[in-house]
Amino acid sequence: MPHAASEEIIKIGYSNPLLAMSNIGILEADKLALSGHEPTKGFMTGAVKYKPFVLLSATSFRNEITMSMCVRGNEKDKETVSEFFRLFDKNIDSIIAEQ
Repeated sequence: MPHAASEEIIKIGYSNPLLAMSNIGILEADKLALSGHEPTKGFMTGAVKYKPFVLLSATSFRNEITMSMCVRGNEKDKETVSEFFRLFDKNIDSIIAEQ
């Protein structure tokens, strides 16, 4: 089946969730090297779909986890995302304090 036709068929029975989470996974420095030069830092994120939509992604590079969030929405959505990060920071801090 041609790619264009399959995209249209999938759209009929599937709609993207408003909040998505993606564990993109481990980024391997040697596989990201350009002309033998490995990157020292890095992260990846996914694409944001249509309004309203939020994507939270997690990647790991050189044993460091990076979480990123892409948001496409209005001012109210921005407030919701800000509250999410406030709660996220609070909970991460409490987990670290328990260690």
